[in-house]
Amino acid sequence: LETAQRASIVSILSRVLRHNLRNDLTVIRGFTELFADDSEAAAIVRGKVDHLIETTEKARKLEQTISSQPQFDETDLNALLDRTVDELAAAYPSATITIDGPAGVTVPAMPSLQTAFTELIENAAQHAGDLPTVAVEIEPAASSVVVRVRDDGPGLPERERTLLDSGLETPLLHSTGIGLWVSQWIVKNHGGELT
Repeated sequence: LETAQRASIVSILSRVLRHNLRNDLTVIRGFTELFADDSEAAAIVRGKVDHLIETTEKARKLEQTISSQPQFDETDLNALLDRTVDELAAAYPSATITIDGPAGVTVPAMPSLQTAFTELIENAAQHAGDLPTVAVEIEPAASSVVVRVRDDGPGLPERERTLLDSGLETPLLHSTGIGLWVSQWIVKNHGGELT
């Protein structure tokens, strides 16, 4: 198949499956509330459904990123990261998230860059324990900017790191989510590198 036709088929399948999956999961989530109890099993079911609904939303963002025409605008990196941290602080009130670096750093960016940072910072907040500390560091270089996201958690599992480095998944070796993939693809679309 031609590249354009293949992309169109993937887009349609993604949209239809994602839409149908999200609708069905929303129905399941509603019924779990009707039969709500405080059992561990009910909490696990609700958690799994919520995770799958969140994954469909990440797939939607990924589809938007892939299908949009790249349009770079000079963007205030500090303001972008401030917005990102403010949004995540509400979702993760027990997390301490800080930004450190010089003011006035600008980069050519598409709107999707905020999604990449949201995924990376949220990943740190989710996996760094009960009272996570996440530090976002901005370091301008001669022709680029390095943004580090550090946390006090156990670190990225070796399996996930290997998958991101190789850029390939197999039926036996695959990631547990798509957030880091989304970040990697967005960063690459910006001419950057996720390490």
